[in-house]
This record gives sequence, C-alpha cells and structure tokens, in this order.
Amino acid sequence: MNFSRSYNNILLLLILSFQINCKNYIYNPSFEILGGMVGADGWNADTYGGCYVVSSTAHTGSYSMHGSKPGDHFWQIRSDLFYGIKYRLTAWIKVNNIKNARLLATAESSDYQSSIYLYHDFISECADGTCNDKWYQLTGESLTNFKKASHYVISISLRGDEGSTGEFWMDDITLEPIEYDILNAVEVVT
Repeated sequence: MNFSRSYNNILLLLILSFQINCKNYIYNPSFEILGGMVGADGWNADTYGGCYVVSSTAHTGSYSMHGSKPGDHFWQIRSDLFYGIKYRLTAWIKVNNIKNARLLATAESSDYQSSIYLYHDFISECADGTCNDKWYQLTGESLTNFKKASHYVISISLRGDEGSTGEFWMDDITLEPIEYDILNAVEVVT
C-alpha cells in the first residue's frame, strides 16, 4: 500500500515536472491574437499611448509590439504562476536610435519580492547603442525561486530622461519555469 502510494507520487511528480517545464506563462506572446487596448489581446499600455501592434516587422509571425518613444510601456498581469519555481524570461527585441534610455523587460511579483530584470544593453552588441534594425534575443533567469504573490506583472518599457530618444519592437516573449522546489509539487507522505 505505501509502495503504491509512493510510486503514484513519483509518477505524479514526473508528469507535473513535464507539464511545468513545457509551459510558457505569457498569453499571446507573439501578439498574433488581435484586439484589446494596444491591438494585441491580453496586453495593456499606459493611457498616454505609444505602444501598439504593428505588422511592419516581426521576429516570427505577422506582428510585433512597437514603442515609439521613451516612456512607452506595456504589460500583462498573470495570476497562474507557480511559486517556489525559478523562471527564465526571454524576448526578441529590435531597437532603433536609443540614446540616453534603456529598454527594460521584467517579470515581477505584485509585492516586488520576486523578479527578473533585463535591459537591452545586457546584449554586448547593444551596450554602445549600435544594435539598430536587427532582432536580438534578450534572456535571463530569476536568481531565486519566485515567492507566492497575488499576481505577477510582465512588463516592457523604454526608460529614459528628458532628451532621451529611441524606439523598440518586441516579439516572442516567453516566461518558462526552469527549476522548481519538489516540495511544492507533491504532498510528502511519511
């Protein structure tokens, strides 16, 4: 009886680990489902505008999200992330004439206790502002397991001071589990 229950727990763990490791927690990651505030279902933007779906360029598919100036910001709120897991955030970016500004991609908890922060100049070709008009992969992992929170925010923004310039395109955003705490996956039986 105990052996059977332990075997079932191990089997359940294997199934859960496969399902968790294969999931992208971003809804509409390539902006192909049109509609909503910025032209892409599931995404929001600040009311002062700037971010919207375009068909002029895309990493894959037909659309990407475009920000036309520093201060532009778009996001998605998720409440279905597992806690006790490390995540990898990946996005394909294309920038043009960014000066005195930084493109930031984040995944963070509502209480700011869990996060991933990625800046475009983490990519060596973009450090001096010369990565114009080509798609680059921006990727990074959480340093610690995500903690339990009411919700999580995935956001993209071009941050800069007065006088900064630039525009960006974003496509194929993924937030995937890379490592998790086994104790959150199964009930421990003694």
